[in-house]
Amino acid sequence: MLMFATLALGATIDRVTLSDGQVLEGEVQYLEAGRYRLFLKDGKVLDLPQGLVKSVQYEGDVEETTARREVAKQERAPRLEGFDLRYDLDDDPMASRYLLGRSAWSNGHLSGFVAQEEIALTSFGLGITDYLDITASSVLPSMVNEYSSVWCLDAKVSVPVGERWRVALGAHQVGVASSQGTGFYAKAAVGSRDRHLGLGGGGLIDNVTGTTNYFTNLEGLYRIGPGVAFLGESFLVFRDSSQGGADVVFVPGAAMRFYTRRVAIDAGLVPLDFALFGQDGTILPIPMLNFAYAWRGPT
Repeated sequence: MLMFATLALGATIDRVTLSDGQVLEGEVQYLEAGRYRLFLKDGKVLDLPQGLVKSVQYEGDVEETTARREVAKQERAPRLEGFDLRYDLDDDPMASRYLLGRSAWSNGHLSGFVAQEEIALTSFGLGITDYLDITASSVLPSMVNEYSSVWCLDAKVSVPVGERWRVALGAHQVGVASSQGTGFYAKAAVGSRDRHLGLGGGGLIDNVTGTTNYFTNLEGLYRIGPGVAFLGESFLVFRDSSQGGADVVFVPGAAMRFYTRRVAIDAGLVPLDFALFGQDGTILPIPMLNFAYAWRGPT
């Protein structure tokens, strides 16, 4: 209460400039390495990853300001040549996607990635704006034997709702050999970019047979520490009964993500139920290993 009263009297007003140019005013407290806590003038509290903060302009008493700047300086001290250890391990470059699907977060304007998923699938993603992402994925024909081609084109719009919610709408076109499908999905997540829980749903229409499979999923990501996060996805797939096999199939998945500012590696496991493809109920644990290189757009 004392802090809010101080802000109301205008005794200490700091200015925080984010990487997207947005300016926030309040009182800054530096917490653990890589994170600021900002007390806004309206009484709200924000925790900001250091990777999202472009600059901090401190105001107030000279003694107080000097002390806070010294704390910030010490927190940023660990460095390697051309590499800020605490900064680079705080901002997940692949927060726009999970092990299998997309998340409710976007890449950012002109930020993107190139990923190699399960060795065979190559993906390229780019943020056209801060809210619109496109992704193209393909498997080389020589690596899939009986299929002549496997590919996917995806577009996603992601926007913030309030301070803690994020929603996304997306659509994709999928091709496997001579078959093609059109998919759609919606997602909502609560929390921050590096600690959140989300719920999604959508469907995939087979353009040849006209059948539609629907799904709903629970997903989330939790940053355990610098450069390490746990991510999980669980899908409940509702299959068209005319395709044979089970009508409802559960597909869970979990992985650990290890990352720097540029590189991310996902190592996980997906117990795949072959009933998803109209076959018997054999469940085969599939190891998942994804590699990605990311870049940042202009700030």
